[in-house]
Amino acid sequence: MEQSRCQQLGEKMQALGKLKRDFDAALQAGKLDEAKELEKGFAGIIKPLAERFSYLDFNQIKHWLKVNKLEAKLEGGSFEALMKSQVEFYRRVYGPGFKIDFSKIRIEKARLKRIQKGLETGCVSYPLLCVTPDKLSQEEQKMTEAQFAFWRILNQPVDHLYPLTQMRGIFENITQQQVLARCVSVDVNDFDEKPSREQGMGKHLKIIDRKKELAGGKYPTVSPGKVELIFTDRQSVFEKVPRRVVNAEGVLVQNTNDFGKIIKRKINGLTPAQWMVFYRQLDLEGRSIDLYERLMALVDVRGIGAESEFFGGYVGMSVSRIESMSGLIEFDLASNEVTDTSGKYDLVRLAL
Repeated sequence: MEQSRCQQLGEKMQALGKLKRDFDAALQAGKLDEAKELEKGFAGIIKPLAERFSYLDFNQIKHWLKVNKLEAKLEGGSFEALMKSQVEFYRRVYGPGFKIDFSKIRIEKARLKRIQKGLETGCVSYPLLCVTPDKLSQEEQKMTEAQFAFWRILNQPVDHLYPLTQMRGIFENITQQQVLARCVSVDVNDFDEKPSREQGMGKHLKIIDRKKELAGGKYPTVSPGKVELIFTDRQSVFEKVPRRVVNAEGVLVQNTNDFGKIIKRKINGLTPAQWMVFYRQLDLEGRSIDLYERLMALVDVRGIGAESEFFGGYVGMSVSRIESMSGLIEFDLASNEVTDTSGKYDLVRLAL
């Protein structure tokens, strides 16, 4: 989410710069009516930006949950207790002396509407903290978020990954190591809503390339000292994950396993790194859960044997999904197509 917000801020700043140049040119040319119209555009960009980048801090979040009678909707009914349990979780994962800087915990005011709707409708009930240490090793600094979470959160050595032998056709020779190293987290705001003749894979490759450009020409890497709070749920995706979910606009929509519809309906789910935190917490609590669900990530498979006419000339991208069976964690790949036409499996676990 943080990288997507930075990218979106950069794009808005570019739009403001162009608007300013056009405004100045109109004034210099004496085109006052045109300048007035352009002036309206400033408010159209600045107001949403101010709302999007205005936050509640940790104490304000606690107060907001209480006064809106939302704390009772949380798992166990206590926000503070859930935070304390996650402090203990990270001490088990990162070491007994690990501390979380609660001053870094914040929620954009623009997210409050959908979080409230999600809690009131039972679509979410768990505040999930995703935290990385302030100091990372040189090796860790080169890792994507997915690689780091696999290595440190799941405690799985990254050089002991199996090839994706269960995948058909074009994906069968790709290793999980390559999936994690080329995994780019996304949210629905990364996808352009404008009509285009370009096929889905071509659009997705542009998103990957744009994120790589913002990261200095490499796949975005894990951020040290990150403290992120999202709201999700911890129910079984097979039986209890809501079939109607709250989307990024705070509207109830039908859950789906079709990635194209996930984006069109603006449903934000867990990224692979968020999912690994979610899964590891359940694991350390001794709770088992059946999982086979869609995640918010794109995987760049260009140049690793995935070129195929299957993508209509476009290479490489797919949505990432995860399967957990009998303790085996498998990062799987799928194309845009629906893999389960019954609509029962491969659903989205919300991240609000």
